[in-house]
Amino acid sequence: MTRPRRPLLGLLASAPLLLGALACQPRGELVAADGGRRQSAVDPTSKVSVVLTTGAWEGDPYYLDEDLTVIHAVIANMGDRPVRLAPGDLDLIDERGFRHELL
Repeated sequence: MTRPRRPLLGLLASAPLLLGALACQPRGELVAADGGRRQSAVDPTSKVSVVLTTGAWEGDPYYLDEDLTVIHAVIANMGDRPVRLAPGDLDLIDERGFRHELL
């Protein structure tokens, strides 16, 4: 049984998560179609914004981004209604429609 997707998740699963040219190259660098490392989107109805940044890993282990593509995601609720998100609510789908596994 699958859960119904909420309208906000349509925003999360579309423009900001597509990241333009997601080439799926192992050990490659994930960038947007314009070559940038940051993508953002705002839902005008709910006033929820999403900003995704790649190439920002400075944690431990230092080599993690050599084996995985680390995406820093900031979700801001600037609206007046609460928003609840769980890890299973997010999808990363490239421009070819390939659904990438999220850890």
